[in-house]
Amino acid sequence: MNGKRKNDIINLIYFTGLILIVSVQFFRNTTLTTILSPFYQIIMVVVIILFLIKYFLFQKNNFINILLFFTLEIIAIINYKHTSDGSFVYLIIAIFASKDIDGRKIVEFIFKLVSILLVFTIVLALLGKIPNYVYTYNVSGVSVTRQSLGMTYPTKLGATIMYMVFAYLLYKNFELNAFQKILIFVIAFIVKKVAYAKTAMILICLAGIIAIFYKPICHFLRKSNIVIPTVSLFIIFFSIHLAYHFNTSSQFYQMINSKVFSNRLYLGYVAAMTYPIKAFGQYIYMRGYGGQTGYLMNHGLLHTNYFFIDSFYLQALLIYGLVIFLITVGSIVYFAFRFNKERKFALVIVLLLIVLDNVYESYMFQCSFNFLALLLLANTDMFIYKRQKI
Repeated sequence: MNGKRKNDIINLIYFTGLILIVSVQFFRNTTLTTILSPFYQIIMVVVIILFLIKYFLFQKNNFINILLFFTLEIIAIINYKHTSDGSFVYLIIAIFASKDIDGRKIVEFIFKLVSILLVFTIVLALLGKIPNYVYTYNVSGVSVTRQSLGMTYPTKLGATIMYMVFAYLLYKNFELNAFQKILIFVIAFIVKKVAYAKTAMILICLAGIIAIFYKPICHFLRKSNIVIPTVSLFIIFFSIHLAYHFNTSSQFYQMINSKVFSNRLYLGYVAAMTYPIKAFGQYIYMRGYGGQTGYLMNHGLLHTNYFFIDSFYLQALLIYGLVIFLITVGSIVYFAFRFNKERKFALVIVLLLIVLDNVYESYMFQCSFNFLALLLLANTDMFIYKRQKI
């Protein structure tokens, strides 16, 4: 088999698997999930088969790589038995199957695929073919309307758009023209106006500011490889510290809980005080305002207690367990350091944005959001910053 033919087969196997896993994870966050859910399990079996074929038959793996793969999968399967959540199982297979694939092609592929799926979902919602859950909240005495446009909750809509902005910025290596830079802030305004997704709006704006000052930021990052790893580590553990040390009688904590965390901090505190940290995790029942049940709860038509752990880091610690939490944090620090050392500043910056987002939300283990996970073992040399520009 000649090199080109083999490469075509590898791409066919890998990107077919990628279409399936991203589509399944995307539709799980839409109101189409009730229609498509009977097919999810068989589709994910096909995904696993395709990725394993690529991993074992069409890529070079040394002993350390294979040992690491099996170790992480065993840990993921143990966690699955405790939680019935297979997210980490699928993520590990997807990461290792992405080895040596062109990273820029992965980013472009996911950007186009998710954008198409999002437009398709929004059109169905606007045509009334699927539910468009609309929520009304009182914010500082002002009534605010939030639309989901076919997603299970408005923040899902905001997050999907936000991660596609990140993907586009990475694909372009943050090299945008004036119109594209302005467009980022326009998108942030639309996200705020339609979904009132504050976290997404703020991080999209932050990404836009980074795009404007990208060259001086790269110049700064070139001076030290430990800035982003250190900042990431601080963000993760400080968010956990706040949850475990929340003081219900403190005006300061009450202020940041309502103004900064939208009551997420208090619910995180309740979770931290209720559930112990276990090595391989545990099942924790959560009920948010997303989906049909959550919509009925929010509108007082169904009386069920609201309880949701929004922060990924607290979820990782309590649900996925200490082992997976440490693996995740260790991976964030290691790859932040490595990408920075290799002058892949666009990857470092997007990683930091994802770290920030997961203080408030929990998309780290979903390929349809966290496309960066698929680049950890992929070929990312195309993201090396051109030295002559610094």
